[in-house]
Amino acid sequence: MKILLFGGFLGSGKTTIIRAFIDAVLAGEMGTVAIIENEIGEVGVDDVLLREGSVKITPLFGGCVCCEITGNLIVAVDEIYKQVDPGWLIIELTGVAELLNVKELLEKYSRIGLEIATIAVVDGSRWARLQIIGDFIRNQVMGCDLIILNKADLCTDTEPVVDSLIEVTGVSDVMLMGANHDRIAESDQILRKLFHLQCDCHDHDEHEHGHDGDGHDHEHGHDGDGHDHEDHEHDDHDHDDHDGHDHDHDHDHEDRVVGAYSVTCTVHPEAARDRAALVERLATFFADAGELLSRDDIIYGHVKGILQESEDSFVRFSLTRRGEPDILLSDAWTAAADSLPGPLSLTMNNNSMIHTESEIADLLAPCVKRHAALFADIQ
Repeated sequence: MKILLFGGFLGSGKTTIIRAFIDAVLAGEMGTVAIIENEIGEVGVDDVLLREGSVKITPLFGGCVCCEITGNLIVAVDEIYKQVDPGWLIIELTGVAELLNVKELLEKYSRIGLEIATIAVVDGSRWARLQIIGDFIRNQVMGCDLIILNKADLCTDTEPVVDSLIEVTGVSDVMLMGANHDRIAESDQILRKLFHLQCDCHDHDEHEHGHDGDGHDHEHGHDGDGHDHEDHEHDDHDHDDHDGHDHDHDHDHEDRVVGAYSVTCTVHPEAARDRAALVERLATFFADAGELLSRDDIIYGHVKGILQESEDSFVRFSLTRRGEPDILLSDAWTAAADSLPGPLSLTMNNNSMIHTESEIADLLAPCVKRHAALFADIQ
């Protein structure tokens, strides 16, 4: 079982990129896929985006995966291996976890031998301003095997961002991705390089991972096969200390407390009669929320939500900067555009490094009240 461990700050686009990796594995017939998806808070939003055929998803909610629920993660990995034994296990870490810590804990405490590759996803459009958070934002990308500089199309100049990432991490393998990229093809390329897989149907010789066009020739810094993992003997591990804190890494959360506030509402039947108008009105609602939680035009966290009719029919909203949210409509939602929707619910997650949970709730209260006509359970 090959493990892909994805980390990166809140709103960096991990879920979108993971979807591309799933598609690459399935399209390339490289095996089956299981996913462990971790979100801060008590309500999940992104797991619905990752459903693909027989892909198995194990959600973990509640907190930072490298602390509060480390034991749950390790148990989940071992159980997936025993019960499903997929070719690939993709783990999406919460946006405040540190890749290196989680990788070390998995290698130390999991009861199975692991082949792990770590990928840090960086929002290129926010990287410079997120430095206000301090060492935390930089520690999130340390120890990775490869960096995906995401949202490259939103960067005025990617070269300074790439230079900064190389300086901070020492990792020279930086891959650009964005809305104008073929994410599936690039994900296929990354998988084959990280795990030294052979491919008879693609010729990647002219598409090495480097940051093309910026004067950098970034080669991957793997030693040997990039995975120096010892086989773990089952009897050598004591799982009694899987409380998330009795490990060898020092984890001080004073510098990285994240405010997390979630709410789920039922859409008013009158508001749901016109699907297109409802999406536009909710876009305004999310834009207003982002206005309240942003500072210096960006959100030091993530505002996101899912408008859901069924497991396959949904609209996803995502906001990491002031302005209109990114909107993703599922195929089933689009196909049903001319029909009356069934009961609709909206789940909204708000995470911020500069606001507490109560502060987020207080800030959003007048916004929710202004848009109360959208919801049946808000007066």
